[in-house]
Amino acid sequence: MQRYRARRLAFARLAPSSAIALPRPPRRASARSSRPLSGLAVAAGSFARAIRAHRRVRIALLVALVAVPLAFGGWRWLRTSSLVSVDRVRVTGVHGPDAAQ
Repeated sequence: MQRYRARRLAFARLAPSSAIALPRPPRRASARSSRPLSGLAVAAGSFARAIRAHRRVRIALLVALVAVPLAFGGWRWLRTSSLVSVDRVRVTGVHGPDAAQ
């Protein structure tokens, strides 16, 4: 069975009078500036620009995204492993009637 491979997008085959084929109206430049940006949006935008502009920041972020879950999982595994478990406890220097307990 031979596969059919589409060479053009489905939207390119539509008739020019179709509603999808109509050009979009241009955006107004003042529409964005009329809305005040929150501090979080400004911080996110500057963070995104820093990531795009600096290769070392991207590498550091990728290393952090990999290292933090691995370190947390390793800590959880080590905490419950028999490598650091306590088998016997001996208390010395206790006096009085409850010393045996």
